[in-house]
Amino acid sequence: MKSGIYQDESRSILGAFLHLYRETVSWRISTGMGSRGYKVYHYLGWYHVTFYSQRSHPWALGLEVLSEIPRCPELYLDWLERRREQLEKDLDVYLKGDSKEVDANEHGNGENDICCRIVTKHRPRNSSWIEWIYGLDLENELFLVDNQPLFRLDNMPPADTFLSAISLDSYGHRAYNPAETPAQHRYDYHQATSDPKLPDAALADGITTYPVHDVLGVPQEVQEVESLRIHVLQIMIGSVMRCDRTAAMLRYLKVSPPNSKVPVILSRVAVDIVRASINPLLFDSDGPGCSIQGPAAEAADFHWLRPDVCLHITSNLHSESTAQECDSGILHEISLLGTERPRTAVYAVVFSFLHCFILRVDPDGTHQRTPILSFLPSFYATTPYTDGIAALARFGFWLNQLPNTELAHHRTPSPPLQRISSIPVEVWLLIAEHLPRINDVQNMVYISRQSEKAARMVLRYPHYGKMRFMKVVCDTQRDADDLYGLAAATFEVEGYGGGRRLRMGHQEVVGLPDEQDSGLTPVYVCGLGSCCLGEVDDWKLAFAFLDRVV
Repeated sequence: MKSGIYQDESRSILGAFLHLYRETVSWRISTGMGSRGYKVYHYLGWYHVTFYSQRSHPWALGLEVLSEIPRCPELYLDWLERRREQLEKDLDVYLKGDSKEVDANEHGNGENDICCRIVTKHRPRNSSWIEWIYGLDLENELFLVDNQPLFRLDNMPPADTFLSAISLDSYGHRAYNPAETPAQHRYDYHQATSDPKLPDAALADGITTYPVHDVLGVPQEVQEVESLRIHVLQIMIGSVMRCDRTAAMLRYLKVSPPNSKVPVILSRVAVDIVRASINPLLFDSDGPGCSIQGPAAEAADFHWLRPDVCLHITSNLHSESTAQECDSGILHEISLLGTERPRTAVYAVVFSFLHCFILRVDPDGTHQRTPILSFLPSFYATTPYTDGIAALARFGFWLNQLPNTELAHHRTPSPPLQRISSIPVEVWLLIAEHLPRINDVQNMVYISRQSEKAARMVLRYPHYGKMRFMKVVCDTQRDADDLYGLAAATFEVEGYGGGRRLRMGHQEVVGLPDEQDSGLTPVYVCGLGSCCLGEVDDWKLAFAFLDRVV
């Protein structure tokens, strides 16, 4: 399901091309005339798009675009300067309203090529109508295929390498084939520098880091229910990485200059990811939404997700020196709380998508932090697990087991209700199991200390409606598909109707079950928090029961 914004963007671009096409030639396109595609220049925030009615495959249009880019360094710089100048002239013509010159058929190389050109702010997208897109990003000097960066413009591969390098990554995006692409041609290639490498663990530049369980003050061994939470969070991250536009933006982060600003869309993604990590994982089966949803994040250096949890988003967390700068900024931010600072420890999550770490600041001002941890899996990953995902999942689990000392003033019942405080935890657990909605269990934290403890015991498990996730189920047939294992999983869940198997994951991976299939419950789609925007509409979690209610 695509959003209205994406549909409007695609229609506006395709509509413009169809209009130009009808003005230049009679309508003769049919499905037998070959693949259609775009060649796109990106410069100064504008897309200069050329439409090709056929022969858009890599061995045709792809090699044609490749041949345009000089491989000699001196010739390349001259070509780059001239091309940028031409695009600026085209943009000036477009903005003045004289579009005929911009749309001239100046790039066609054969009578079967129909090359209409437009200038637009909207990024062109692949569809059933547009099979291939070749992009030349003249701002970042990158070569893109289907909107994913693959090569360096200043060091393009030869033709044979170009053809063998174009492949797919583990999440289904267009990507270079690591086995066929020499490092110097890859978009993320960096020559050796003197920048410090990531520390393995303990000491770096005199800064001591501590294992995750020490910083959190929890047992080193991961409990089974924590492992469940880790698995669910992995699937949510896999669903995010499955989105084409997000994947492209995340790849650009790898080559962004130090201290560059994180795009607003990615900032909202980061807030949603960390919010999901620290909150109970409750997915509503009766309507759109889940516990991680919240207001769209505004652009800011620090986001207070709870009175005791601060999130700092940065584009670069590759070195220990950068981490120390983040430490200083966080400590200053916490000091600004003054009398509003919680009387317990305050935590900060420093997050850059590729890496993260957790910092704990105690009431006496002492602080500890974890090493820099890898967060997002590689786009070529064979497993969804990373140390950073596990750390945030464990952090959220134990954070939600702590009693909320700020609720004490809510628990002053009048004399007729004072007996509530004597009801034991075991009774509250029975009550929780019979409440009609999981949100009612959340409200139990306000009644008494015993009810709060019972509620937290229930909410530590991920839930789909009233169905509690109990364990991950090995699905041999689907696990054979790498994409399924990275962006979906099957869980055993329990509820009023007993045990069932629930499939959860990205909507395209889980798939829409056939109503005539063996009782598969129709998929329910849940948006990932505030990120359910038009620009990131691919991020949807889908749920499907794999068996009937007996």
